[in-house]
Amino acid sequence: SLERTHLWDLYNFEQVGDTEEFLKPLKQKKEDHHKLNLLNKSVAAFRSNVLPLEKKSQLRKGLVHGDFNDANIVLDSSKTKVGGCIDFGDTLWTWVVNDP
Repeated sequence: SLERTHLWDLYNFEQVGDTEEFLKPLKQKKEDHHKLNLLNKSVAAFRSNVLPLEKKSQLRKGLVHGDFNDANIVLDSSKTKVGGCIDFGDTLWTWVVNDP
């Protein structure tokens, strides 16, 4: 079903609860502090700019692949153009703003 609940779907961000638990591994490594800083800024921006939208209805929803990365891209025979994509197991009906 496209309308299932996945915690990695930003539409369900509020259900994740305290994000501090997820940040612990980044806090333990000094070389990851720049990543932690970027992540904290991103989470703060999401909380202040997206979550307050009235009942989330102001953001358009649509079909989102959910796992679009280089391992799921198929090239054409010339290997110069994208011929398609695979792995639709994480496809959801959610905010289109979530899909890169």
